[in-house]
Amino acid sequence: MSRAEPKSPAVRSKQGSGTPRGDVQALLALVALDESVAKREASVAPTPALDERTSSELARLEPELRARRGGIASRIPREALETYESALRRGLVPAAVATRGAVCWGCFHRLSTAVTAPFLHEEVFQCCPHCERLLYNPDWTERP
Repeated sequence: MSRAEPKSPAVRSKQGSGTPRGDVQALLALVALDESVAKREASVAPTPALDERTSSELARLEPELRARRGGIASRIPREALETYESALRRGLVPAAVATRGAVCWGCFHRLSTAVTAPFLHEEVFQCCPHCERLLYNPDWTERP
């Protein structure tokens, strides 16, 4: 099985000036929504009656979840969303993780300066060269 080539390491969070704080908040909201849906699906017992009831409940909620997810995803830059969706399809949950001390908190590999340096100068999303999850700087969410 061939693996898709990773995107360029830096995925710009926004073109032009301004702070993309809303983009990071949207990313975190998308991660939380996807994780809650995955947990709900994983909690389904393998019994046919319970599975049928849960399937019908999920089917009932699907349009609402899809609309909510679409609204959140529309606030995330296209390239970053593609990286996130690619990691999610490969089963990497969470598909977006913070970096702390030049370490990816998804695979816990040390990140090179080439990957972490852009975090110091501008707010960009990065793609982890090891696990290919979407990386973000946690300081962006802690600013006033």
